[in-house]
Amino acid sequence: VAGLWLERWGGAAFAPADLARLESLALAYGVGWRAVARPRSRLIAAMASRRRLSLAVALVGLALLLGLVRAPLRIVAPCEVVPDDPVAITAPLTGVIDEVLVLPGRAVAAGELLAVYDKRVALEELKVAQQQVQIIESDLQRARVQAFDDPAARAELALLENRLAQEKTRLRITEERAGRLEIRAPLAGTVMMDDPHEWRGRPTQVGERLMLLVDPGRSKLRIYLPVHDNIAFDPSAPVTVILNSDPRSRRTASLRYVSNFSQADRSGRPGFCAEADWLTAEPDLKLGLQGSAVLYGPRVPLGYWLIRRPLAAVRSFLGI
Repeated sequence: VAGLWLERWGGAAFAPADLARLESLALAYGVGWRAVARPRSRLIAAMASRRRLSLAVALVGLALLLGLVRAPLRIVAPCEVVPDDPVAITAPLTGVIDEVLVLPGRAVAAGELLAVYDKRVALEELKVAQQQVQIIESDLQRARVQAFDDPAARAELALLENRLAQEKTRLRITEERAGRLEIRAPLAGTVMMDDPHEWRGRPTQVGERLMLLVDPGRSKLRIYLPVHDNIAFDPSAPVTVILNSDPRSRRTASLRYVSNFSQADRSGRPGFCAEADWLTAEPDLKLGLQGSAVLYGPRVPLGYWLIRRPLAAVRSFLGI
């Protein structure tokens, strides 16, 4: 089992007394070796073998579990409660906003005044257009009187009639422009906008959005999907919603659509926008609340469910 090799320097022989001491020491070494290197009993060996077998069975069972058991892919993405079917109030003409008369969150009635333009330029243009029509009408009346005796007046008559028609058209456009200097609510709703004081004295272009009119009792869910989580979602699976303001409650929604093109989300990172409709009425849900939405995709093996993101990260890093 073991041995001990001893030599003396220079090849000198051991004396008989040295050999006697070494024999006694060898007996002590043998006793110590047997105490340390005692062979395991059959029971301990059987238990060790059984543990190895159990470990092998557990590993095989885990591999079968990861390969055969299937679970739906689960994506968690940030979401926000937004108004459903809002009405955009846009600038009806190019000009300067003089004052916004409503505040964010205020309920307004149909026809209520929301904002007014600076009227000075538009009213001056209207006055000039009216005066120009009056001048041409006077010239046309004089030319009609002179046309009985003066051939030159008869030739000028058609020209003046065309100019009058043009000026009347310009007058109608100016009157219509002056009639749009006041912006009124087309229907009842709640105002959604940024700071109203920022619009005072600010020039606007036709079609620029000033504010939104929404029904606070009608809302939907907007979901911001990261690029790496845009999987093939199951439209029949309900979306689970947990709002940050009320983490004890779970709400459900039905996925409406997922955009086809990526765009920057609220934090400036690229992602895909999705929207969902509430499965139950949520009339008291405050607009602007944020939380997390859980979306479900196709059923995949449990092993792939666990390693999908690490596998994507490794392949992206290695480029394979």
